[in-house]
Amino acid sequence: MLRLRPYKNTDASKVVSWVTSEEIFDEWSLGEMGPYPASVEAFDAYSAAKADDDSFFQMIATDDGTPVGYLTLSIPSGDLKTVHLASFILNPELYGHGYGYSMVTLALVFSFDIMKAEKVKLAVFPENEFAHRSYTGMGFTDTGNLWEIHLADMTVQATEMMIRPDRMREYMPDTNAVPEDEMIRDIINENKFTYALQPIVDARTGEIFGYEALMRTDFGVSVSPMTILDFATRKNLLYKIEKQTLFNVMELYRNKYADLGNRKIFINSLPGSQLDADDFADLQARFGRYFDNVIFEITEYTEFKDQELASLIERSENGGFELAIDDYGTGYSNTSSLLRYLPSYLKIDRLLISNIHEETKKQHFVKSIIEFAKANGVKTLAEGVETGPELRTVIELGVDYIQGYYTGKPSFDIIENIDEAIKSQIISSSVKGTNLEVRRIYTIDGEPELPIMRLALEKYTGILIGQEEFTLVGNTGYCAEMSIKIKDNTKCKLTIRDVFIESTQQLPCIELGTGSELTLVLEGENRLNKFGILVPDSSSLVITGQGNLQIRAQGVSSFAIGNFWNAGVGDITWRGKGSLDILIEADEAIAIGGGEFREGNGIHILSGTVRIEPASQRAIAIGAVKGHFAGVVSNCKMHLDIKIDMGVGIGSLEGIPDLHFVNSKLNILCAGSRIAAIGGMDCKSGSVKMENCELAVAANGQQLYLVGAGTGSLDIDFYNSAINLHGEGNNVLALGSKDLDSHIQSKQTIVNIRLASGTPVVYGAKPENVIYEGGLQSISVNE
Repeated sequence: MLRLRPYKNTDASKVVSWVTSEEIFDEWSLGEMGPYPASVEAFDAYSAAKADDDSFFQMIATDDGTPVGYLTLSIPSGDLKTVHLASFILNPELYGHGYGYSMVTLALVFSFDIMKAEKVKLAVFPENEFAHRSYTGMGFTDTGNLWEIHLADMTVQATEMMIRPDRMREYMPDTNAVPEDEMIRDIINENKFTYALQPIVDARTGEIFGYEALMRTDFGVSVSPMTILDFATRKNLLYKIEKQTLFNVMELYRNKYADLGNRKIFINSLPGSQLDADDFADLQARFGRYFDNVIFEITEYTEFKDQELASLIERSENGGFELAIDDYGTGYSNTSSLLRYLPSYLKIDRLLISNIHEETKKQHFVKSIIEFAKANGVKTLAEGVETGPELRTVIELGVDYIQGYYTGKPSFDIIENIDEAIKSQIISSSVKGTNLEVRRIYTIDGEPELPIMRLALEKYTGILIGQEEFTLVGNTGYCAEMSIKIKDNTKCKLTIRDVFIESTQQLPCIELGTGSELTLVLEGENRLNKFGILVPDSSSLVITGQGNLQIRAQGVSSFAIGNFWNAGVGDITWRGKGSLDILIEADEAIAIGGGEFREGNGIHILSGTVRIEPASQRAIAIGAVKGHFAGVVSNCKMHLDIKIDMGVGIGSLEGIPDLHFVNSKLNILCAGSRIAAIGGMDCKSGSVKMENCELAVAANGQQLYLVGAGTGSLDIDFYNSAINLHGEGNNVLALGSKDLDSHIQSKQTIVNIRLASGTPVVYGAKPENVIYEGGLQSISVNE
């Protein structure tokens, strides 16, 4: 797919190599890059001088990650509504294949849609009739003005041409650089597809592990796969593309099987368009003997429905082929995909790999992805590796496989081995080792107590406990990189005293095995970093003791106590007399809870002081993403400081929250876009009961539910309590549900409500279903 990205210094040599004549140089440089011939040094100097100019944009056009062209856009002084398409150059090998047309179209889309320009201008040399005809055909018109361009030994005049957005849409109604629809229809109807094979290389040995089959068109013109998919989406032809791709590539694989040497083949597959039963049976009958070497690469052009996903996984298990997630880290491809699809391979998106050796944030992010994948038995593949430093960095981070132009370009001829020098570089980087250590597990065998420092000094990174009682002793001044696992079906009392551990390889600091029951006794000051305590849905956790527990969780998707966003979670009870302090930073964050509780499980916070601070895109402070959630808060002081885009403080995001608060003091601060402080977003039903409590909610955001929900019948019952609700935002609901389907009852309670909103709702209930008996009420709206 042809895309524009910002120019990088490493592009200089590639751009200069496209300047094959003085004529090309003059038309490209417009007199701004010194004398002919072009040099990397001169171009570097030119680029560096322009780098600090906020009105000047240097861009590289790429096709499937490969640079194919260079262009610049500039804003003339004092005219923010005009953009100049200044220099423009294309790889000469691609002349006549539609790339120039596509590049200009992308530049126009960027200018009009992103920069909000009202017109785009460019200059054409008088003798370049082809360029003049081309631009005219795209909708440009002559303005009658001339540009004076100073070349090395002369000054020439160039014709100014201009285009406006409406004219572009008239001449190019499809702004994604799509050729005529009929051409694409013919390509699909006549199955004019061919496939280039790009090597996928083992990051330890440099040997070719497999190939990805990349769609190309055999129609005399280059049409990008994304262009074809866009057309197929509009014309309801995605199923046909899916069928052609699978049968075409499997036929290619069978024909070239002897030359491919039993290596793997990665085939792109479209969610929502998988083969029906008859077509899949035909595919399996013809090519099933090769399925052990086939990886269906899930290209998330659209998202799978649950039934389709179940069918795909069943076919994979029965047929023997494997699954891979493509473009991981962007779009649909995230932790949710990993947990839903159960893939064998995870392909890390090229946007995260580009320039990774220079960007620390990318390194941390990619490392967390690799660690998380390894912890779940998934192999990782780095896409779009274009340079030696990128290769070395991803190997050091622990990636399993490499794909990119640096190790091997797509080819219609089978590449049997990569370049020996690059292979040596891979082996050398691998021999030096990655920064993902091999785990060494210490199994507790009858010892009543051990110091964690001793285990760490002996290079252990994990502890396995299968006995009824054990005490782990730490030192508040020492952090051990360690994870603790409770064996399956074990009932254990684990005491931790001044323990400070940090998880490794995306493993939880403490993990309960299937069917296990853990009583965690806190003594002194204890801290868990990165990940907290994993409680799967068949297990139960009780935390007690006089000590304190601090959890600092982070990652792409993370939790403090419970399980991941889409995972089942077991029963959780806090009986600690000390404090529980949780800070969690992740795209998907669960402080206490998980995706869904099985029947009979819930969260019980029964004492002590609890402070929770989620800072993320989507978050649950206490509760579940979906399903029935039973939560009890009793004899507790609780403070929630919620800074998120969307989520819930205490409750169920899309389920049935049944919440009971007794003898507690709660302070909830919310800031974000869509937040339910207590309750949920889309609830089927539920209840909130509060007895002898003090509740203060202060929320600021776009769509807020203070004690309530967006949908459903959420019943609210206050008794002998003090309720203070303050909300500011576009849409604010104080009590009940937006459906007005709630019952609200307040007995012997002080209720103070202050709303500042364009769309305030005090009671999300019908008037006859709002009952006050005793107590005091104070309501202020937009005052």
